[in-house]
Amino acid sequence: MATISDLPPEIMLMVTAYLQGEDVLNLQLTDRRMNSLTTAALYRIFFSERHFELSSRGFEHLYALSVHPHPRHVKTVIIRFKIKSKPTAKYLTLLDRAFRNFGKYGKLSCIGVRRDQSVAHQQHFVISKRSHAIMREFLVARMIPAASKARLPLESIIYDFVVPRDQNGSDRPLTCQLKQAITPSSHREEIEAAESLWELPTVVPKHLDIVVRFVSPEQPLSECPTAKLSQQHETLALLNTSVYHHDILARWLHNRRIKSLSFRNCDLDALHFLYTLVSNPLRSLTVVNTHQYRDHKPGNPDAWNRQMESCTRGAWIRIFSLARRLRDLQHLRLGQLWIGAKEQYVEHTYEAQGHEMVGKMLGQLFSRRQPSLDFLVQDKTVVNPQEECQKKQVEIQKEREKEVVSEKEPSREEPGLGEKQLNSTKNKQ
Repeated sequence: MATISDLPPEIMLMVTAYLQGEDVLNLQLTDRRMNSLTTAALYRIFFSERHFELSSRGFEHLYALSVHPHPRHVKTVIIRFKIKSKPTAKYLTLLDRAFRNFGKYGKLSCIGVRRDQSVAHQQHFVISKRSHAIMREFLVARMIPAASKARLPLESIIYDFVVPRDQNGSDRPLTCQLKQAITPSSHREEIEAAESLWELPTVVPKHLDIVVRFVSPEQPLSECPTAKLSQQHETLALLNTSVYHHDILARWLHNRRIKSLSFRNCDLDALHFLYTLVSNPLRSLTVVNTHQYRDHKPGNPDAWNRQMESCTRGAWIRIFSLARRLRDLQHLRLGQLWIGAKEQYVEHTYEAQGHEMVGKMLGQLFSRRQPSLDFLVQDKTVVNPQEECQKKQVEIQKEREKEVVSEKEPSREEPGLGEKQLNSTKNKQ
């Protein structure tokens, strides 16, 4: 058992946030003890990812956490940068000491930086070259070497953007601004600032995964648009991305070998940047829980439904035809596809393994002119060339056995049929 006084005040606030007023009083009037399993779960939730400001106070809190009784629960440390943040020698000393303390437990596997800025006018949001250069230099030249020196089991680094949202809850203004950073009419400072993100794979060690997140204060981290690039395995996983991230991701994939690509909970239009991968040795493609037009517009619902159905059907046809141009595609997985105006999903998951079976699956999808997967009957069908050959051989053998049996058996007639006919004629007479 653990006493309430042993728990950090932040955890107590988390607990009381889920309680009613009377329950809070009851919690205070009890013996102020918690089960060890409950406290361990709270520690894991609260300490799994911790954020600290790039300031003397922030790094003092980081060091204090490293000597806290529960640093073994910390898996991710993020350093937040403001407009005028600049690291000093004191910060680096505290960072080295904190990482050495975390290294004793061997649990801290992810470090990262976050661009933290409150923006009054979102349309004029600009990521300055100077702030990005400071972030990238601190991550690459300070944090990663300090983690390596402390022998932390690093697996990935995180590069966060804080996305301000408009009144409608959309993150379009920021992402559109990032898209405009590669247009000829943009300022050179904006171009170089945006390229600081795209150049991350050239400066980060190859054994580390790179995770880029577009974080919003009103949105849980699990729902934020995320792109994870595994340099060692040449894979890219996209989660919750939309068409507004198209240019960023396309530029990120430029001149980069990607063998495996997955979309999960992404907008259908986001798949269009597959055009940038036609000449890429893409071998595996996964599309799961893909949707389009989640927000219904007011007006004639029937007309809107027809428009959504036609747009979705046309988009899937383009995607299927594009996937057929990927010459090295050996694995295709489709599941929970949004195919209609009434948010109807194909709940089953379908896979095709082998270049021949992938081509067959895509050909059947493309020929139907609509995203229908009815030609696969089972709830979960895994199409494998060897299994298909075995099934065909079994079917051929069964047909041959039927033919042999039919040749041996004489023609079957219903017994007593002649007698029944004679009796019926007699009755008529």
